[in-house]
Amino acid sequence: MRIGGYDDRCSVAWETFDPTGTNSRFFVHATGVVTFLPTEHTKTVTVRILKDDTWSANAEFNLKLSEPDNCRLGQLQHTCRVKIIDADFFPDNKHKDAFLRGEIDEDR
Repeated sequence: MRIGGYDDRCSVAWETFDPTGTNSRFFVHATGVVTFLPTEHTKTVTVRILKDDTWSANAEFNLKLSEPDNCRLGQLQHTCRVKIIDADFFPDNKHKDAFLRGEIDEDR
């Protein structure tokens, strides 16, 4: 999201990274540049999420902005944390179909 004046063109580079410092099993590392034309205030970046059959409570990645052109990055607004909401069953998908058919009691 662009904050401030919308009269001029500006751009910023972006890059994903794993906050744990390891190669993530949750997403594919991506980089790019977003360019805001005059009057534009919002842009979307696309990051490929990797699918597995194991539920995870800590699936996330960070996105960092850098190399501002004709704009300025805020001291605290250049990095954000993106939480991936996991659609897998807890603790894994092994018994998913049986549970959905009502063959497994959720209270056990």
